[in-house]
Amino acid sequence: MKKTMGAVAFQVFLAIMLVSVCSARDWYVRPAGSGYGSGDGTSYANAWSGFSRIVWGANGVTAGDVLYVCGTHGEKLTVGASGASGAKIAIRGNYSGDPGVINPNYGANHCIDISNRRYVAVEGLILRRSSASGINAQNSYKADIRNCQFRSISSGGTSFGIDGRYASAMFIYGNSMNSSEGSFNASGIVVNLGTASSETSVVERNTIIGIQVDGIVTGNNVVVTGNTVGELLNTSSHSDGIVVQGSNVVVRQNTVYDCTQCIYVDSFDYGSGAQTPCNNVSIWGNLVYGTSRGHSVGINGISIHIETQGAAVIDNLKIYNNTVADCNYNGITFGGASGGNFGSVTVVNNIVVNSGGNNMCVNFNSQPPRSVTMDYNLVYSNYDSSGRAWRWYGSSKTLAEMRALGHEAHGKSQAPAFTKYTQNADGNVFTLTSGSQAIDSGTGLASEYARDRNNYSRPQGSAWDMGCYEYGSSGGNVSPPRNLRIRFR
Repeated sequence: MKKTMGAVAFQVFLAIMLVSVCSARDWYVRPAGSGYGSGDGTSYANAWSGFSRIVWGANGVTAGDVLYVCGTHGEKLTVGASGASGAKIAIRGNYSGDPGVINPNYGANHCIDISNRRYVAVEGLILRRSSASGINAQNSYKADIRNCQFRSISSGGTSFGIDGRYASAMFIYGNSMNSSEGSFNASGIVVNLGTASSETSVVERNTIIGIQVDGIVTGNNVVVTGNTVGELLNTSSHSDGIVVQGSNVVVRQNTVYDCTQCIYVDSFDYGSGAQTPCNNVSIWGNLVYGTSRGHSVGINGISIHIETQGAAVIDNLKIYNNTVADCNYNGITFGGASGGNFGSVTVVNNIVVNSGGNNMCVNFNSQPPRSVTMDYNLVYSNYDSSGRAWRWYGSSKTLAEMRALGHEAHGKSQAPAFTKYTQNADGNVFTLTSGSQAIDSGTGLASEYARDRNNYSRPQGSAWDMGCYEYGSSGGNVSPPRNLRIRFR
């Protein structure tokens, strides 16, 4: 039987792919200034001498290849080629015995530049002292940035550890950013900001501690999951933890503490080219808290804000099963300029405890949303002996008064009984103890939310628990399972 043209074409395609996979190569670059054997990059002994010697394209690093960055380099690496679907170019710093470090000592604007490139992965590098961004990934597509260490990024100005503005379909996983080696005058991660692409980017399991500006900033179509962001207390630059400036964003199962605003949904309209509608945003399963350090400066837990009018829009906002504690400005707060378009808001199954002080655990301020669903929340504050833990448009309210307004029919106002807890202390454990009012007191939500912060399914008992942790049905808290991170690639 004769082969059809389709079958022939498919076999040709497979042959090309097999050749591509089989021809993938490892390349090596070591610091400039020395000759390494033949210097053609084909082995560690024959590595290219410095980034300017790297050959990109058909005669060098191309789709499917790995480039090992070995040793400490004092110059910027500009990636000169793109990979392909299923055959990314990988830039790796984990060569055994000679790990890769890029430290231009503020003499270059970036440590690595992959802007306008497609299908590039950067893995396992130590990046230090660039004057602007650690990795410039602007306008990139399907870039992976994994397990890199960022230290002392930026000498000032608009800077980022990872600059993913106008990018799409990024995967940013397992990176660490902190000021352990000196000032980090940059935001941590910015992704999908300014892009109209509908392809989702994922920011997962990164750790951002003690930097000087915002931790994670998202535009449209981003999942932010399992990250730890904290100690962002630089009040002169208003350092926020996770900032949402776009639509179709999920912020889930993160730990955020001691930030000016720990989780911040910020819709604004400053005229043409400066508009960020924030529709279809879900904030669920997060642990948000303050410590004595944060208390001395002042923090908000989850802050929802509309700035100015016109295209500044927030609609279909869901705040589910978060635990918010010791945020001494507000626990969950809603505000913004009058005239903005504030649509539906659902606040369900949260624990908000000892937040507020002069403000409130839950504070609805300024313009009201068109629709508010608020129920099954445990809201408790020891700031007010009469139990006024809510503010409803200028007036403090008790649970009974909120029920009279049509909210919190199933709400609770008792202390939640955490496993280990002292107000504003370090080292608190916010899992639930036996007898907690939060256990089996929540309501079932859609299947996409049916995981607690440790990725265990809800419910473990007769009903969902309030807060980010589910209490185990056999008595005691369920232990964290194996890593159940999402599969993005």
